[in-house]
Amino acid sequence: MLPENRHLRLILVGWTVFVLMSLLVIAVRGSDHVANMAVFIAIAVAMAVWVARRRSKAAVVTSLVLGLLHTLQQSAYLVAGATGDDIDAAELAVDVVGLVSGLLIVAGAILALSRVRREPVDAAG
Repeated sequence: MLPENRHLRLILVGWTVFVLMSLLVIAVRGSDHVANMAVFIAIAVAMAVWVARRRSKAAVVTSLVLGLLHTLQQSAYLVAGATGDDIDAAELAVDVVGLVSGLLIVAGAILALSRVRREPVDAAG
């Protein structure tokens, strides 16, 4: 397997875990989160399809930006949940799954982009 494929696969695993996290949010926090999570699931599926089908730098950069934002958000949720007065283990677990999804997306995107930078530029193109 080419290193590029491994990096893209890491991004795809991250988006898949993101979908799992969204489903867990619905299970843990209730049905009033269905609409929000449906939007997030649609974004995650669209990003995964874009990365898988196009394998383009634009798809990887977009994954990196969204992954960074998601990682920051999940980090804030995790800190807030762990330091609050009423700590809910199930919600913390969902936040950890969300953090893992963001880290997978970011790591895969960084590795994929660093691979692109190391490849020599074709003189003709």
